[in-house]
This record gives sequence, C-alpha cells and structure tokens, in this order.
Amino acid sequence: MINDYNLTGFAAYIAGMLGDTFSSYEACAIAGATTGDILKFLPQAFQLGTEVAVITAGVNDLPTTSAACVATIANLKSIIDFAASKARFVYVNEIFPDILATPAIVRNLALVSEAIKKYCATKKNVRFVSSFDKLIAPNAYVIGSGAGGRPGAYQADNLHLKPFGAYWAGKGIADAIAKDYAIEPGDRGTVATWDSTLQLGSLNLNPTLRGTAGAVPGTGITGTAPDSWSLNRAGSTQLCTTAFVAAADGGIDFWTMDVSGATAGDYNELSQSVPLPAGVAVGDYVQFACETVVLTTSGAGLNIFNVYAVTNGNLQSAYLLQTSQNVANFTTEAPVLHHRSEPMEILPGVTSFAMRVRAGAAGASAGTGKVGIRKFRFEKCAAPVYA
Repeated sequence: MINDYNLTGFAAYIAGMLGDTFSSYEACAIAGATTGDILKFLPQAFQLGTEVAVITAGVNDLPTTSAACVATIANLKSIIDFAASKARFVYVNEIFPDILATPAIVRNLALVSEAIKKYCATKKNVRFVSSFDKLIAPNAYVIGSGAGGRPGAYQADNLHLKPFGAYWAGKGIADAIAKDYAIEPGDRGTVATWDSTLQLGSLNLNPTLRGTAGAVPGTGITGTAPDSWSLNRAGSTQLCTTAFVAAADGGIDFWTMDVSGATAGDYNELSQSVPLPAGVAVGDYVQFACETVVLTTSGAGLNIFNVYAVTNGNLQSAYLLQTSQNVANFTTEAPVLHHRSEPMEILPGVTSFAMRVRAGAAGASAGTGKVGIRKFRFEKCAAPVYA
C-alpha cells in the first residue's frame, strides 16, 4: 500500500490520477536494480492478488554492447511473462531517458525498447506505454551525457526525476490504464459529517473546505480560511493569499493558497484538530483522503507541499502528499490528484487527530506557487483484506 505519496515518484501521480479506481497500490523497487536483480525478487512483488502491474525496468542495465542488449531483452521478456501470469493487465514503460548516459548507451536502450514493444504486442493482456518524448526537451536530437532533458524534469544529477518529470512519467501509465478501466472519480461532493449511529460520514468537520469563517490569526496572510479550519504562518517572511478558484474539471471550487516571499523552510499551514468522535474506538480502522492540485508555479516553485494527518502528536501519522524536491514548472499541466491512505488501525492512547496542509515557496530562489485543495477527509473504513 502507498500512503506516502512522494511527488518525485511517478507512482504518486498514477495513484492520484486514478483516484478511487483501485483500493491499494504497492511500490516494489530497489534503488539501482538491474533487470537481473528484478528477476530475483519478482515473486515477492506478486505474493498478494494483483489486478494491474506496471513495469519500469532496463535503464540501470546500461548496455554497452549488442550482447548486453540481448541479455536485457531476455530478462525483460521473463519479467513480462511472469507479471502477465499474475496480473489481469500489465503496462510496460518504454525505458525512461537516461540523460546521464553516453549517447551509445542511450541508443542501445532505445533498441531494447523497440524489441520489447514488439514483444508486448504478442501478449493479450500487456500494453507498451511510452513517456519518452515527454521527458526530453522539444526538438532535442542528442541525449546522453546530460544533454536534452526536458526543463524541470530531472534533478541536478540528470538521472532522477523532479515532480514535473514524475508527473509526465506517470501520466502515460494512467492514460493507458484509463483505456482498460472505467476511472472512478473521488467523492468530491461528500459533505456529510460523522453520525455515530449510522457509522457514516467524515470524522473531521467541513471536509470540503467550504466557507470563510475559519481562524486567520497570523500576519502575512491575505484572505480567509474555511469554516472550522485555522491558517497560520511558520516563519517571518512567508506571504500567503487565499481564495476560491473554479475547477477546470467542473467539480466544486478549490480553496487555494498562493505563497511567495519565503525564507527557505517557511510555510503556511491550514489545520484542524478534532477529538476522536463517539463510535470510533481502539481497534477500528480509519483512512484519510484528499483532493489537490498545483495550479501555478514560477521560478523554483514550492519548497514545501505536504498534506498529512497525525494523532496525538505523532502517535500515528499518514502523509497523503509530500515532496523532497521543489515543485516547479507547473502551469496548466498539473493534474487534479485524488489520494487515499491505507487503512490504519487506531492504537491505544489515540484520543484526537489533526489534519494539516502545508505550502511554502522556495524563497531562496524567488519561487512562488499556488495550490488548491477541495477535500481533506478523515473517515472510518473496513479492515484491510490482504488476499
């Protein structure tokens, strides 16, 4: 299960764009793993029932010869065959651009991808997906040795993705899955709060962030906070303007935070603290759901964008959204993300919980960013079924 949606990983975007279509996501990866390494631990990834498998492999093989290409192709075919026998559908990424590699290695990786594309076409439940052209600069004809990466897509090492690149890497997979599955949107319109008799409703107040009567005690803030929520500034230079903004997808408006002028590490926080309500006790299961969007960024963008919940000051916690890299380069291309945490059992000692959204500009590099949120819901749920 993924309940830590790190925006530098494309799995976060796949999960966010698919919303409630699937109930759980599991990321199985080892840093630096080659296709040979993946074959060794592959059975572990399929110990539980699997509806969909996504394969992203091959870039770490770095084949320097035709013989090495043959070995990588053979390994990938074995990985695909195993996954296709375990999952209903398998989606195979074209090998991502390695703009740190030499042009010769990039050429060989392209040959491997060509072979795998043809192999996928022979399988009824396997789809070949490419995000390659979204990760290199428009009209770039040379990649390798750091040349040709799409601006904002890669980290300084020219190998790992930034949030902008992770979005493009995930979008191709999400779009392909949408052709095979009816995508179920999140419950945007749910405003019902907890009823202990019916055992239904959001455990926190005002989960869709409507109204303007929330507390705004801090300086540097222009605008209002939603009813039952508080907005505060951490640090002395952060500026924040709030507003309701119409949603491009036709859903209810987003409550937005437009942040700028911060010292690195400063942020504004929207929060709400709620006692554990009647009818929810130790041993019950709960989960968090949120619906967010990055509307615009400029410069270095956002240094902080977190959505999370904690109980009794970190006795239990779940990050629904976070980033370890600046969220930048987003203008109109950011998707609306629908995220849901894994079910969590309430531990002894839990008596309250706090919901928090943090946004902070990358002030040291003159960054700004505007984010929106229109659902932040804490709800009771069934115990997880791992079968």
